[in-house]
Amino acid sequence: MRKSADISGQVDPKIISFDLNEPTVPISHLKLQTCAEWSLIPSIIISTVISNQLSWSFGQTFARLIGWMTLLSASVIVTSHFRGKLWPMILVTLVPISKIFQGPTGTPDEGLKLSYYIVLYGALISLSGSIMITSRFNLVYKQLYYICLLNILFMFMQVAGIADWSQFATTHAESIIDTYPIAFFNRTDVFDISQLRPAGLLYANQYLSMIALFGLVLHFSRKSEGFKSGTIVVCTMAVLAMAKLVFLGLILISLFIIIAGNKYQRRSMLKGITITLLLIYLYKLFFPGLFEANLNSAQIIYSASTRISNILYKQGNEDALSTLRLMADEYKNEDIHMKILMSSELEEDLQISGYEDLIEILPQFIIALLIIIPFYIWGYLKVRQRFQDLTILIITSSIIAIIIPSAGPLWGSPMYLFICGFAFLPLFFPLLKPVVNVKNA
Repeated sequence: MRKSADISGQVDPKIISFDLNEPTVPISHLKLQTCAEWSLIPSIIISTVISNQLSWSFGQTFARLIGWMTLLSASVIVTSHFRGKLWPMILVTLVPISKIFQGPTGTPDEGLKLSYYIVLYGALISLSGSIMITSRFNLVYKQLYYICLLNILFMFMQVAGIADWSQFATTHAESIIDTYPIAFFNRTDVFDISQLRPAGLLYANQYLSMIALFGLVLHFSRKSEGFKSGTIVVCTMAVLAMAKLVFLGLILISLFIIIAGNKYQRRSMLKGITITLLLIYLYKLFFPGLFEANLNSAQIIYSASTRISNILYKQGNEDALSTLRLMADEYKNEDIHMKILMSSELEEDLQISGYEDLIEILPQFIIALLIIIPFYIWGYLKVRQRFQDLTILIITSSIIAIIIPSAGPLWGSPMYLFICGFAFLPLFFPLLKPVVNVKNA
């Protein structure tokens, strides 16, 4: 942290800026706050992964304990930032109380199920995300870097089929299916879902896709160079994931940064696009069967059609489900959702996209959006005026926050709520203490 002041000791407001590459947390902060900042993201991911392991002994109990650690970490971050204010204390007190009344769940149920707990919990996690973006961006970036790097190692083993034990945390397949060594293997009809779209150390490819998108946003939104290997790491994770959502997010992020980013960000993004295309070519070269199974036109069309058709069916369009069944008959070996669709008893409960929840409360959502938009624009202009370097990060975070629910009902996922804290920074900005990181004049 550097300060430049005039003779009277006052900081010149004209030279206030925000450097994403400099730590901005004062040394005098309590060690408890530092521990909370370091443990928040790991506890969010670990509790979510373990809470989905229904077959693990004591898994749910352990997930609840880690979930409480997430609450504690977020509470410490918020109360430390707003030290001396009453409303943060009320918020962090009401969250555990509402959690106790809701029941003994390890983490919030995924889905847009509004309750006092999910509203308060979402506000707490999102607010902690906004605080981290303005004070500990470097820490968040480094943690996501190593999380992505660790997942890449397991994703490669899963894709290559060289270690069945690497699937130990995966829950997104119907059953455990032996994987196959498939380098230079051309067949497309014998692959387990865990090889087509690996989950790494996480429980499902959808959740991994959210982490991959967040890693892309954090890396390419930096205003200057970070880890030299960062581009390779985030692009490799995106390619190995083979998720249409990740590719869509990368395209949207690239377009925005190339149009609105600074010189370094544009250069970094073009470098990332080049590396991604090279990695896709290498993926096709080494795993031609997987490449064909994941990126053939029929599969891409089906991936989008399932979500659209399921939404239409939930709105009373019976023909949409009939069309989807025909597609399931043709491509049923390529996607786990197709097998689910063949089971008539699950048709009414099947939820592929989180947007189905949103449509059910569409009138209320539109009203809330109309109320929030003016405040969001006002806050965004304030952020841009004081910390212009953050504007790219806010918009790219907003892009992925909008598209992530298309992969599933992830509204209540703690990691999604944390990302929303980055996207919602303009709403929280008037509440936050200004982080003065002043460059020398």
